[in-house]
Amino acid sequence: MLSRIFAILVCLAGLQVICSAEENPRQAKADHDKVRVTGDQTLEFGPFVLQGSDLKVHLHRQGQRSVVISGNARLLCGKTRFMARFIEASWKNPDEMNFTLQGDIEIQNMSGQLRMYAQQAILVHRQDRTRLFLENRRRGSVTLLSTSNQKTTELVAVRIAVYSKDSKTFRVVPTDLVSFDERDRRLTDQIRFEASAPSEYDIFNQISKVEFEIPPRRSASAQSQKISKTEFLQLLK
Repeated sequence: MLSRIFAILVCLAGLQVICSAEENPRQAKADHDKVRVTGDQTLEFGPFVLQGSDLKVHLHRQGQRSVVISGNARLLCGKTRFMARFIEASWKNPDEMNFTLQGDIEIQNMSGQLRMYAQQAILVHRQDRTRLFLENRRRGSVTLLSTSNQKTTELVAVRIAVYSKDSKTFRVVPTDLVSFDERDRRLTDQIRFEASAPSEYDIFNQISKVEFEIPPRRSASAQSQKISKTEFLQLLK
């Protein structure tokens, strides 16, 4: 236990030194220094709580920060958490963030009861604009579930794109739709975990409405069927 505490204190001290060097242009070389934590430890860095068997923190010039987590990678921000085999995240401020996730991905938002599964994911967030792409390069399916008012909507597709339509609305667009169903909520649908401190970096927690845009589905005879459907689900906070 003491060794774990000592390791974390050393890392935090290293961060302090690097940050001080970044503020001094004459010590710009320190911008390339790293803080590395191994052994399934947890580190709080800026707005994020990070965990993984191999964790690296990078501090760059002009305020850019980045982390690389592998091996049971976890990244928690407020009421949203990202889980994957590998996570790489970079950010400068709440309006400039980039995430890349690989392998057994699960993204959860607790307040909106929103859950996503994929093998590859890319998230790009800029001021009032968010784009998230979920896919499986082996042509498997990806899944998005949202639960509200005792109902769960489950979307399965080869690829799913999620866009911010405005500051309160996400637009979900599937490619090669597999299924789109609404069912009664199950106990296993409910998302519960210990959230971190509220943060303006928690972009999913700012969304109060999710809009699904379902394209026409083709029958076995390849003729288009007119079952185009748009549903609006109010995800109560």
